[in-house]
Amino acid sequence: MSGSQGFIDNWPEFYSLSSILEQWDCWRDLLEAGEFLEFESEPKGPIKTDWWNIKWIPLLGNRGGDHCCLDLDPLPDGQLGQIITMWHDIGAEEIIAPSFKKLLAILADDLNAGVYIFSEEFGELVTVTEFEERNVEQRKQEHMGQLGQFLKRAQFIKQYGKNSS
Repeated sequence: MSGSQGFIDNWPEFYSLSSILEQWDCWRDLLEAGEFLEFESEPKGPIKTDWWNIKWIPLLGNRGGDHCCLDLDPLPDGQLGQIITMWHDIGAEEIIAPSFKKLLAILADDLNAGVYIFSEEFGELVTVTEFEERNVEQRKQEHMGQLGQFLKRAQFIKQYGKNSS
C-alpha cells in the first residue's frame, strides 16, 4: 500500500472514539431496520459477504460513506482484527491490512518515506503529489484571475482610453 499515492489519499479521516461509535450506530440502525436483507457483497478474500456486519468497527473513512473497518467476525480462514474496506454502495471489498498494528506500520512507512506533507490550508496530511496538484490548480486560478483583470483593463482602455486623453 505504501507508495506515491499514499494511504491517507484514500482514507483521510481517522475517526475519534465518538465518531467510531456514531458511524457504527448509524450502520447498526440500518442493519436492524432490514436495509441490507436483499444485499450481499462480493469481497476478495476471507471476509463475510454481509453488506455490513455488526462486528465491523469503522476506524477510518473517506468522507463519502465508505470505511476501513476492524473485522471482528472474519471467515474461518481470515484473521480476527483484519482491516477491511466497506463501501456504502458495494459492501465489503478487500483486506487492506492483516491487523491494526500493520495498518499503523503502513502509515508510519509512508510518513518516513516522505509521502505526506502537512497542508496548512486544509489542516491535514496530504500526499506530496496532492499538495503539488492543489498548488498548481491554485496558481492556475490565480493566473486566470490576473489574466481576467488584465483583459478587463485592456478592454476598458480600448473602449475609453482614447476618449479620456
